[in-house]
Amino acid sequence: MPLPAGKSLEVDVTGAGHKFGVAYVTANERHSLGNAVPMPEPGMEDALHLVHGSGNDYDAKILVLHDTNYLYDDQVGAEHEQTVLTAARKLERDVRDFVVRAHAEKWP
Repeated sequence: MPLPAGKSLEVDVTGAGHKFGVAYVTANERHSLGNAVPMPEPGMEDALHLVHGSGNDYDAKILVLHDTNYLYDDQVGAEHEQTVLTAARKLERDVRDFVVRAHAEKWP
């Protein structure tokens, strides 16, 4: 999907017949996108991060899921941070909240 900054974002999942979707962004993609898809502000990592398209896709809304928000560590002990189940549930929640919002607001 074309972005206003002249870059292109690979959308991984789209709503059939709609102009909204989900893009899972890795470190390499963040590097190539530069400032076209900025990281969320500190303290806002749990907020849904949306970007809009440009040109014919100006009304498209894409949920950007940064891989760094879904890291997990299945190690046992004091340095154990987040299990794979916790990360998967967070990912599921974020996508569900996005789709519920898209339907509630009747996005194209």
